[in-house]
Amino acid sequence: MRALGYLALPSLASGIKRPWSVAGALPFAPVTGDVEIATHYCQQQTTELALFLGGAHSYGHLVWQQIEPSWRGHADTAVATYNVESFDANAIARTLADYIGTSYSQVTLICASLGGLIGYDTIALLRTRPNLSVKLIDSPMRFSNISKRGAAQLIGAECGTIASSTLNRLLHHTESLPVIGNVMSDYEILVQLQRQAERCFPVGGYLRQINYLRRHPGVDPWLLRDINAVFLRSEKDIMVNASAHKDWSSAFGYELPLQGVPSVGHVDLVAAADSYRTYLQFAA
Repeated sequence: MRALGYLALPSLASGIKRPWSVAGALPFAPVTGDVEIATHYCQQQTTELALFLGGAHSYGHLVWQQIEPSWRGHADTAVATYNVESFDANAIARTLADYIGTSYSQVTLICASLGGLIGYDTIALLRTRPNLSVKLIDSPMRFSNISKRGAAQLIGAECGTIASSTLNRLLHHTESLPVIGNVMSDYEILVQLQRQAERCFPVGGYLRQINYLRRHPGVDPWLLRDINAVFLRSEKDIMVNASAHKDWSSAFGYELPLQGVPSVGHVDLVAAADSYRTYLQFAA
């Protein structure tokens, strides 16, 4: 008999149990290992799991909270939050595969954006294969699935890494200006803002995620055999183009059912949860 409640499972460092509400309220809370997995155990004994894998932002808790309640009472539910700054997809996939282990006979992977490839890498590492189903939400399979406009945004994220480093050097190699009374100088304000930004979310923090998508060795269709999958495409997605559905369909070996989610942008689950809920909620 398993204890009920929430459990955070870090992959490397010794863990601190963090309630779902706390993790969800603090999307920028640092991840101590490669990935943390917050689990809500079903009140009834179950061998079914719904696991949410977010994208590059890794705001998994905020997004999954919109859909997760429909699964309660039917399955254990979990959401993975990645270490954005030291993003290591191989380590993340290993941790997720170990987490699934042999405890579940039915696993649904709900994969948002970059979470699709992370889901695939996790499937590839499963020692014992449960019955699997996959729900892909605006997920690219290769870098060519990124639109020109999306690529420009990602390139901007890479440039942000250089800008952040340069700004650091400029700020920390400039002599501090004196404080006049209780008013901080412009320099000190800039330093405080920079340090706060670094604590919350590193500028250019997508660099490792971009390289993961660019350099991924590709999908082996053999590993996706006999898996039921569906593709959700946000109709106003400017990041991932329509070729993603075609490529994933080829990889799975059949044309994936395509569900268009009207009037929403790329994985806009927080702002438009109702638009997605019909396609992502539990279905017996």
